[in-house]
Amino acid sequence: MKKFYFVFLVAVLLIQYAYAQQNKTNKTEEVLKAGIQKAYPACVRMWSYDTSANKRTGGQFSGVVVDKEHHILTAAHVTWPGLTYKVMFPDGREAIAVALGKIELAADKTRPDVAIMQIITKGDWPYADMGSSAGLTLSEPLISIAYPESLNQDKPTVRFGHVTEVKNSRGFIKSTCMMEPGDSGGPLFNLSGNVVGLHSAIEVPEDANYDVPVDLYKKYWKSLMRPAVYHALPDSVQVSVPPVSKRMFNEFSTAHSSKHGGTCVAIHSNFNGVSQQALGAVFSVDGLHFKTIKSHTIIVSKSSIVADAPIVMIGKKIVEATVISRDKENDLVLLVPASDIKGGITYQEICKDTTFNLIPGTFLRSPQPDTSDVTGVLGSKLFLLPKVVNAGYLGVFVGDNNAAASALWIKPLSPAAKNGLLAKDEVNDINGLAIRTAGDFKAEMQNHWPGDTLTLKVKRGGALITKTFVLGTVPAVHFDHPAELFTGGKSGRRDGFKEVFAHDSMLTPQRCGGPVFDNYGRFYGVNIGRYSRAVSITVPSKIVCKFIADTL
Repeated sequence: MKKFYFVFLVAVLLIQYAYAQQNKTNKTEEVLKAGIQKAYPACVRMWSYDTSANKRTGGQFSGVVVDKEHHILTAAHVTWPGLTYKVMFPDGREAIAVALGKIELAADKTRPDVAIMQIITKGDWPYADMGSSAGLTLSEPLISIAYPESLNQDKPTVRFGHVTEVKNSRGFIKSTCMMEPGDSGGPLFNLSGNVVGLHSAIEVPEDANYDVPVDLYKKYWKSLMRPAVYHALPDSVQVSVPPVSKRMFNEFSTAHSSKHGGTCVAIHSNFNGVSQQALGAVFSVDGLHFKTIKSHTIIVSKSSIVADAPIVMIGKKIVEATVISRDKENDLVLLVPASDIKGGITYQEICKDTTFNLIPGTFLRSPQPDTSDVTGVLGSKLFLLPKVVNAGYLGVFVGDNNAAASALWIKPLSPAAKNGLLAKDEVNDINGLAIRTAGDFKAEMQNHWPGDTLTLKVKRGGALITKTFVLGTVPAVHFDHPAELFTGGKSGRRDGFKEVFAHDSMLTPQRCGGPVFDNYGRFYGVNIGRYSRAVSITVPSKIVCKFIADTL
C-alpha cells in the first residue's frame, strides 16, 4: 500500500511539473506573439532604385523604421550615401528613401556596419521603438523579422533565438536567430518588440549570427544624418530616445516533453541503387472504410525522397510498405504499411479543423522517431513558392513580361540549344496554348516539370516552325558562401508549391516528410523541405487531408 502511494505521489508530481512547464511555454508564446505583432509593421524590404527610370538597380536587403521622422536603420554594407532606394512595407505600401551616413572602418570595412536612411515619400509610416543593446543579457530571447532574398516574398519571415554573446571581440551581438542573404540590415528585437540590433554577418554554424548593437546608431546619430562614409568613428553625440519598457524573460521556458510519440517513422528506400532516407507522418484511419485499403494505418511522406518498395522502421522492427499514391504538385506520397502501426494521428480528428489561422511566433514541434523533437517557430502565413530550382529547364531567357516572347538568350548545352532554337526566335504557342507575351511564356513554363515534353511553335523571320523538347533540370550553381554550407544542406525538391509556410526549425533533407504540431497538439502539416539556412517549409494540414481523402 505504501509502495502504491509513493508511485501515485510521484505520478502526481510529474503531472504537476509537466503542467507548470507547459504553462511557462504558453506564456512565452503569448509574449513572443505580442512582440512580433508590435514590431512587424515597421520591418521593410529594400533595394536601390533609379527614380528617373523607375528601375531596380541593386540586390535586396532589409531594415526597420524607428521614428516619426521615418529614419531607417540598416547595415552599411548594403547602402551608399545619397543613393535612392525603394522601401516596401509588409502591408503592401511602398516609399522612396535616401541613404544618409554610414560607418565602415578603413582597417576593416565589415565594422561596425552602421548605416541610416530616411524615407522621403510623405506618409504615415509605421515605426518600431529602439531599445538598448547595453541591457541585453546572456540567453535572453530574441526575435528576427527580415526578408530572405531566396524566398523572394513581399512579407518578412520571423525567426526566434537567444543571445549567446552580448558583445563579442569585434563588437557584435552573437545570437541563434538565423540569417541569410537578404536579411542584411534587418532588425533584431527583444521580446517587447524593441530594436536591439541590426543583422550584419554569419559564419557557417547555424548558431553563429552577428548583429550590430543598436546603441551604436544612437551614439553616432547626429553624424549619420549627413550623407557621408566614415572610415573612422565620427564624433559621438548620443541621440535622445524615450525609454521603452522591457519584458522580463527569466520566467519563460520553451521546453517540455513530446506529446507526439508514434506519429513519426523513418522510411528507407533506393533510387537506382542510391539509398534514401525520409521521415513519415503516421495516421490512424481506424473506423473508416476505404475501398482501396484494408489497413488501419497510412503514412504520408515527401514523395521525391521515397522510392517504390520502401521499408518503414518502427524502432528496430522493419515493416514493408506499398506506395498507393503520389502528388507531384505538393511532393507528397501515401504509403500503406504491411502491418498496422500503434498510435498515429487520428485522421478524422485533424480533418475537422484545417482552416485555423497561422500566427507567426507559434511554437512548432517536429517529432523524430529516434531523437527529441526538433523545435522552431512559425515564421509566416501561407505563401506561393514558384518553381525556380525545380522548374522544367528549357534554357530560354525572354524579356520583360509585356514584351513579345522572343528568345533573348539561349543557354549553351540546354535543351533549347541542342534542338536548334535561336536567339530572336519568337514563341507563339506551347502545347497548343497561344503565347502572346513574355509574361505568358513564363507563366506557362511554371506548369511544367523536368522530363515533360513541350511542343513549341516558333516564328523565325517570316516562317512558323515547330520544335519538340524534353525539359531538363536547372543546372546546379554552387556558391562558396557560409549561407550555403550549413549542416545537411538544402532539399533537392524545395520549390514549386502553391501553398506552404515557413519556420526556423533546423531540419536536414533526410529529416523531412514528418509531421509538425503546435504546443497544443494540433497538427499543422508535413515538413516538405529544408529551403535554406534560415527557412524550412511545410505543406499545411488542409492540403495533407485533401491528399488523403482524394487518394482513399
